Amino acid sequence: MSRRGQTTADMANSPEQRAQPHPATIALLEKLGSKNNHNCRSCGEGGGN
Repeated sequence: MSRRGQTTADMANSPEQRAQPHPATIALLEKLGSKNNHNCRSCGEGGGN
């Protein structure tokens, strides 16, 4: 978990604006046990700070 409260899956889910999500990486991280808060800043959903 990062200082911003992001998990590794959140970081693969476009942690900054103008970055593209990596769905295959997110699926792998979730399969390995990472929690996904669905915090996608570039998707316009997920309520990034």
